[in-house]
Amino acid sequence: MDRGITTWGGLPRLFFGASDDITPAISPSLSPSADTAHPVQPGGSQPRILVTHALVAICVIVFLAMLLSRVSPTHPSSQQLLRWGANFGPLTLGGQWWRLLSSVFLHIGVVHLAVNMWCLWDLGSFAERIYGRATFLVIYLVTGVAGAMCSLAWHPFAVEAGASGAIFGIAGALIASFYFGNLPFPRQSIKAALFSVVAFAGYNLFVGMLSSAAGNAAHIGGLVSGLVLGLLLAQFPGRRTVLMGAGLAIVLGCLLLARTNGYVVPAEQGRHALTSGQSDGAIRALTESVRKNPKFAEGYFLLGQAYMQKQQFPAAETAYRHALMLKPKASDVGYQLGMAVAAQGRAHDAWAVFSDLAKSDPASPDAQMGIGVAAELAGDYQLALQAFRRAAKLDPRNAQAYANLGLTALRLQKNDEAISAFSTCVALQPDNAGALLNLAIAYKAKGMEKEAETAYQRALDLSQKKSSFLPESPVPNSFVAPGN
Repeated sequence: MDRGITTWGGLPRLFFGASDDITPAISPSLSPSADTAHPVQPGGSQPRILVTHALVAICVIVFLAMLLSRVSPTHPSSQQLLRWGANFGPLTLGGQWWRLLSSVFLHIGVVHLAVNMWCLWDLGSFAERIYGRATFLVIYLVTGVAGAMCSLAWHPFAVEAGASGAIFGIAGALIASFYFGNLPFPRQSIKAALFSVVAFAGYNLFVGMLSSAAGNAAHIGGLVSGLVLGLLLAQFPGRRTVLMGAGLAIVLGCLLLARTNGYVVPAEQGRHALTSGQSDGAIRALTESVRKNPKFAEGYFLLGQAYMQKQQFPAAETAYRHALMLKPKASDVGYQLGMAVAAQGRAHDAWAVFSDLAKSDPASPDAQMGIGVAAELAGDYQLALQAFRRAAKLDPRNAQAYANLGLTALRLQKNDEAISAFSTCVALQPDNAGALLNLAIAYKAKGMEKEAETAYQRALDLSQKKSSFLPESPVPNSFVAPGN
């Protein structure tokens, strides 16, 4: 997940075409000092724009280095991004605070990089002439970190990166300076520049609302911190002002993250414990997480998984119901809730849960799988068979759907269908000894003794092979967040 790809529809030069008219001099009220501001004298040469070009170069160099390490140029994985310093709540809040800054120079694919650098080149060059090198650099870094903090507080479990928060920070500072500052430029030129920057911010915030809430959080955090810094510079000129503003922004950001830190870190501890089979530790950590944030739906879902692992099905049901109240359309939560109810032998209640899931998402194979499980629990094997058929049709790569279909068909003495279902399951999972054993049973029921013996021997060989490796292959303790 990125920090929001800036997709500004218009050409930057189109908006900032009037910038040459407003750079013949720098306002004394905004100039931090003679050694950092770079005014252009009438008839003189343009000042050298060093910081903006250096920032763009750093972002490009980082991206090229990622490519050399075989990171995908268009769709880098979450793990690849994390290795290069992306922002991710459990890691950042767990002590790797440097990710707030490193993520500002990291981009998620070549399109993300190109569009952000395009905007930074024009907007940064313009702002660097206004503020001078040192002040502009502080604005860029502080607003970039502020955007990362805001994004982290908004969506702590997203993997995020990008310079868009800092770009919005530059825009915010310019808006405040144009509106509140005493700039010695033609009023019409200031209005044109102000309109262009406001248009940039407004358009990209609108696009962010449509595409990525996490990305827009970084946009808003960068914009607001930039507005504050620009206002402070307009009212209280000097380098000390921007440093004090930077410190204030960081302190407020830390306060914003304090509550987030309280539930994110134990949630990640619980996730690690869950995946390593430490149910009791997972339950303790995840209970602490949802206690500190009662609206944390993912925490309740993971807590339900931990209780299921512990086979405490009533407690799992309670946790899943909490998660579903917070996210009523989460189909995976609905499925797990139905399974927790079914595990308690309540076929009718499980049927109701899975039927509701099927109504809300008719294309859900999980809903059909659940209906099949509930029907089997109620003893209606014909209905279960129909449900498993639908599940396999909706998701032809779902080996479990074929396994359930084969077992139900075998129970109904539909041996040909059972053989077909188990054969498909084995094709999808060649190392599944259980599927091979079920296939042998189906062959046996059909009277195909030779085929049954072959399948049984394959299952036996596979089981012995796996058993011989068990002492050498412990379950790994690492966890890779799904969908990232």
